[in-house]
Amino acid sequence: MTEILTAEQICKASALTIEAGTTAKELMHSFGHEVTDLIRSLYKRQPVLILAGPGKNGSDGLVIANHILEQRWPVRVCFIGNVDELSTEAKAAYEKYPWEILSLSELGQIEEDLIIDSLFGSGLNREIASPLSDLIHDLNQSSKQIISLDIPSGIGSESGQILGMAFKATHTISFLRPKFGHLLFPGKAHCGQLHLINSGILEATVSALRVKYWQNEPFYWRSLFPRPKTSDHKYSRGHALIFGGDRMTGAARLTARAARRTGAGLVTIASHDQVRSVYQYDTGVIVDSWENWDKLLNDPRIGTVAIGPGAETTMLKSYVISLCKYKKRMVLDADVLTAFSNERDFLFQNIQSNSVLTPHEGEFRKLFPELIDAPIGRVQQALEAAKQSRSIVVFKGNQTVIAAPDGRAFFNNGAPPTLATAGTGDVLTGIITGLLAQGVPAFEASAMAVWIHGEAAKQFGAGLIAEDLPDLLPSVFENFF
Repeated sequence: MTEILTAEQICKASALTIEAGTTAKELMHSFGHEVTDLIRSLYKRQPVLILAGPGKNGSDGLVIANHILEQRWPVRVCFIGNVDELSTEAKAAYEKYPWEILSLSELGQIEEDLIIDSLFGSGLNREIASPLSDLIHDLNQSSKQIISLDIPSGIGSESGQILGMAFKATHTISFLRPKFGHLLFPGKAHCGQLHLINSGILEATVSALRVKYWQNEPFYWRSLFPRPKTSDHKYSRGHALIFGGDRMTGAARLTARAARRTGAGLVTIASHDQVRSVYQYDTGVIVDSWENWDKLLNDPRIGTVAIGPGAETTMLKSYVISLCKYKKRMVLDADVLTAFSNERDFLFQNIQSNSVLTPHEGEFRKLFPELIDAPIGRVQQALEAAKQSRSIVVFKGNQTVIAAPDGRAFFNNGAPPTLATAGTGDVLTGIITGLLAQGVPAFEASAMAVWIHGEAAKQFGAGLIAEDLPDLLPSVFENFF
């Protein structure tokens, strides 16, 4: 299992370790030993330049400088900051260093091929400006090996965004668990190979942190996957209703087939009478009329409704408004999200709290324009959207985020690029719908569906089209559940 921690949580874990009896000095030197041993495993003895900044990250760099010296590696240190701002342990390391510590203006030509970046790490909250940005740019353009401590300086630890200029590290050495800045692009591309060390922090402290962020892995929700029981019948496995558009009929058909493959006992498509024959082509799907929309919603056996795939924006509002009157699990996708872009408060106030919204970036921009350009990173955007909408938000993309109103989030980083083709989102809507119909809670159903969706695409490989995905689902279920 892979938990994701914030910088604040890792500091809390350190504090809890100290409360348990480990001193701050012991923690710092444990970190120094572990980092030094890792560097020695990666490289042969050679000259090292350590760039140390004014905060905790720079303090770690100063401690490591002394540990590397003890191993008889040639070391130079360039310290950028105020010595008086260092912690007691770091100041002692500064004073213990046996040779002159350089300032940036004294650094001169860099002849070392191995650079340790301990400038800012997670503490950075502003853009890096010249002359530091010029130094980072020049080192990135060189062939030098760069090891970043915590996170490459210049990368937002929670957003993964570049703050003016950022190191492109060969290796990044961090603590306990990954941060979002290690996983989210463009930060992920700057981290090189990520190494996680405990640095003396007690693993037991993590359980006290009330972790709410995880990489999306079956470990967390595998037990909730609905397995048919001998006592089941088609209604006990859930009846889902899908709104079928009158022009882009393929979208709802993909959604329906995916819901059925995922295990929903019954799937009904409500459509315009003129296109009923198109939907009836899929044997096994019940086809009804838009005119019976309210009658269908009034059926207690129908517990889950998906609306949006392949529908026209202008026709959707009245059907969604009608849907909101019933206590149904909802998956709102595609044009529903666009239709209510100017009336989102009405939508958020009326949809059920167990609803799922599945926007891609363009739809997210229309529904949450103030969030999409906010410098808070993709995960926090999704979490704020979930809070505003009181719904599960599946913020789709090559790094999909599944966010809940209570602050929980799954981060999905494994979907292949072959999913970037028309109709795959409709299939994802169908998988979520099928799981909801069988009673899986909305947050876990969404995370489960995103993972299954990506795994099916991986199994197929190159040449994937959306129509391939529903029939790949049984092999995913067989192999992983």
